[in-house]
Amino acid sequence: GRKEFPGELVFKLYDTYGFPSDLTETILEEKGFSFNQAEYEKAMQEQKLRGKASWSAKMDSKKLSAVKELLDGGMKEPVFKGYDVEECEGKIVALFDDEFTKKESVSYGNCYAIFDPVVFYAESGGQLADFGTVSINGKIAAKVIDVIKVHDIKIAKLEVLDILNENAVVKQEIDHERRSATRRNHSATHLLHNALKKVLGPHVNQAGSLVGPERLRFDFNHFQAMTKEELKKVETEVNRMIEANSPQNTVVKGIEEAKKEGAMALFGEKYGENVRVVTMGESKELCGGTHVKATGDIGLFKIVKEEGIAAGVRRIEAVTGLGALALFQEYDETINAISEMTGSEKALVLKGVEKQIETAKQLSRDLKEAGRKLAAMQTSSLEPICEKDGTKIFAINSGKNRAESLELVDSLKAKFDNAVIAVVGDDAGKALVIISATGAAKTKFHAGNILKNILAEFGGRGGGKPDMAQGGASAVDFDKFVKLLKNI
Repeated sequence: GRKEFPGELVFKLYDTYGFPSDLTETILEEKGFSFNQAEYEKAMQEQKLRGKASWSAKMDSKKLSAVKELLDGGMKEPVFKGYDVEECEGKIVALFDDEFTKKESVSYGNCYAIFDPVVFYAESGGQLADFGTVSINGKIAAKVIDVIKVHDIKIAKLEVLDILNENAVVKQEIDHERRSATRRNHSATHLLHNALKKVLGPHVNQAGSLVGPERLRFDFNHFQAMTKEELKKVETEVNRMIEANSPQNTVVKGIEEAKKEGAMALFGEKYGENVRVVTMGESKELCGGTHVKATGDIGLFKIVKEEGIAAGVRRIEAVTGLGALALFQEYDETINAISEMTGSEKALVLKGVEKQIETAKQLSRDLKEAGRKLAAMQTSSLEPICEKDGTKIFAINSGKNRAESLELVDSLKAKFDNAVIAVVGDDAGKALVIISATGAAKTKFHAGNILKNILAEFGGRGGGKPDMAQGGASAVDFDKFVKLLKNI
């Protein structure tokens, strides 16, 4: 066999000295070597990850420096209008290319822009950023594909479609559907937090969240998995608060005053001296996100999954509004399909399924019983293929699975006291072989050795004890198997 050259060294030759791996492979082959491809690929992947992390860190540092320079130069924090409106005009205060180098004009590719005032919400507090468009004179000049925060300044990442110039006045428009769905989900996390405290206890606190247009994810501290009954109670409580259609009220006040009033602080949020206190029915939290005007706007709430993600931390995933409706419609379609398959009324589909399962179980029991009877019939008329030193040798080509083949062996063992019994069956499309020695035969024949030697002729493997052995091969010629068994 060939000697193996370390894949890590092949990668080092490429990474440090620029030596191509295919050329290294050719030279190694000439010298009778191969190299470990898996090690090479692993080293390559690790280098890519290091490069990506290094680039990301450099970009973050560059963004921080660039924005700090603007602030030091007198730039004021842009006014955020996204709480009240979904479109507004604003000046392009600063432009950066996709490497975050300051530009006076950008005409293609991706870029970053600071608007004042700004309508786009930046990802923070677990809520994903707004998408939208930027227009000049009624023509879309760029798509907003992300919004980030640097030194608390909202910066839109744009896909440029036309020329953008610094100091130009543009019209900003939020993707209404995305914003509406996201604020429904965000508002639902407030109600969910409140409901969890009610059902599980006051020890529950938020440990993280991710809120987007498709669904919400809420992490919280709790010492065990929630029961079905607890999940049902939480779901019902959230929908009760939605049905109450309580108005959402937001006020800005000092953080200490807000905490004294019982407002809950959210995980991962950094708060200044003044904070936004968002109240919806019984829920009161410090939150800088976007919210519905009234709880009824959420529409509907449905828990999709509850699971543990760390010691003492649970996670709930849920959907709201049209997302929840789509989930219920999917469930309904599934129930309709099962109803048709089982021939039962929709309202009685569970009983119909239970009946089908019981029928299947009974058929399985009947089939096993028929198999036992057939095995008994086979054994009653079974003749040995030969006899050696008073020991009868039996060979049966059963075609049965492992469990049924073992049952057949057991029935033969009970009938023949001094015998070698060999059964060839089927194990997921491959040949299964079981050999057993009974009574006095155990002192003269070793089932494990017999099996091992015979299966070697078929490229198979197996072994076992003197009285019982199992193994298999891709295929076994039964006639050849019988001849080999006769010569043990």
